[in-house]
Amino acid sequence: MSFLPTEDSVPSVSSAISYFQSPNVDVSVKSAYFDPIYPVVPLSDGSPIHFRFSSNENYYSDMRNSILELKVKVFKSDGNPVTDSDNVSYDDGGIMNTLFQNIQVFVNDTLVSSGNSLSAYTSFASYTLLTPNSTKKSRGSNYGFYTKEDGTLDPKLAVLATETLHLAARPSHDFFQLNQFIPPGLKIDIKFSPSLPRFVFRKLEKAAPDVKLTISEAVLHIRKVKIVSSLALAVEKIKASGSNLKIMIPKLMPTARIIPTGSLSFAESSLTTYGHLPSKVILGLVKTSNQLGSYESSPFKFELFHLSSLHLKVNGQPIYSLNFSDQSYRLLYEMSMRTLGGDETTFENGLSYDKWIRDSSLICLDISGTPDLSLIKDGTLRLDLTFSQATDASVSLIIIGFQETFLEIDKSGAVFLPIAP
Repeated sequence: MSFLPTEDSVPSVSSAISYFQSPNVDVSVKSAYFDPIYPVVPLSDGSPIHFRFSSNENYYSDMRNSILELKVKVFKSDGNPVTDSDNVSYDDGGIMNTLFQNIQVFVNDTLVSSGNSLSAYTSFASYTLLTPNSTKKSRGSNYGFYTKEDGTLDPKLAVLATETLHLAARPSHDFFQLNQFIPPGLKIDIKFSPSLPRFVFRKLEKAAPDVKLTISEAVLHIRKVKIVSSLALAVEKIKASGSNLKIMIPKLMPTARIIPTGSLSFAESSLTTYGHLPSKVILGLVKTSNQLGSYESSPFKFELFHLSSLHLKVNGQPIYSLNFSDQSYRLLYEMSMRTLGGDETTFENGLSYDKWIRDSSLICLDISGTPDLSLIKDGTLRLDLTFSQATDASVSLIIIGFQETFLEIDKSGAVFLPIAP
């Protein structure tokens, strides 16, 4: 079989027989190590865990490969240990993803990222939708799951495994997704605000006891990367000349809307964040009583509530017009997985259609039309939903917008953010 190249084809040689060309080599990094950062103030129940750090000389901070290590003590409200007969488990997203209701990041005392008390939802969505299934299976225990003999993960057994649970994982937060290093000279403050226990644990039966937890130890291991002196000097010279540093942040912007009991429809004409259009948007419907935290049911039990149609408009122009008169959501599922980059040869989050329908009906819709970095665009984003049956309870619509933005830092250290945190 032969192939006829077109006039625009670019000739190339297979890397298997490329004998005379050396591969690209990174000459910017000399070495790296993990720097343990401890809380600014002693830990106390319910109070934020506050870390502060900065880089110096030629060392830059690699947030994408940094790790939060926690030791969590679990016990019943009467102080006794949890037993199997108590029928209590962690929630389905893993304790590392549900433990904090808000994560705030400050750069030089300027707030650049905040979950608005919905950080657990962005962490859960990021872990559920964007984490490869192989990672979930191999490192699930680091997020608070317990691996059974058959290899499956069981959040109930994690409670019973030990009175002190040892966790170590990268937080599922936008500031820990940076592809760029944080340069020296910047003061970074990160505050982790714990969730209420009823948001972290779930009773498997009504008679199960209340469970509490205490974070007994917390260490943030920041990966420090040493840059070659010539490159570090070049960065400082460019900054001193008046050019601002720009650090890209893949922000996840969460918000919530309430759909009242008895609703057959819902309309929201302002899904945008401060007037900016997201590149993607995640939508999740959950009972409001669950969203506020309930031992009896999961705050991450996303359902479709007999959704019969979904319409999304950008600046008045329809980009999604979907009807589900037969209550089949396979098209919506496939669109969501494709929006996430769901080529079956390169991406697999382990979320089958059946599991998506049963446990995690998160809807992900593309707005920008491109998988690449898109411009920050202003405009309006309108969502219309209808239901074939009236909602039998108040429902919270969790909205998470994806927006690629950047921090801009001038030579005086002042921080600017095009999109408010």
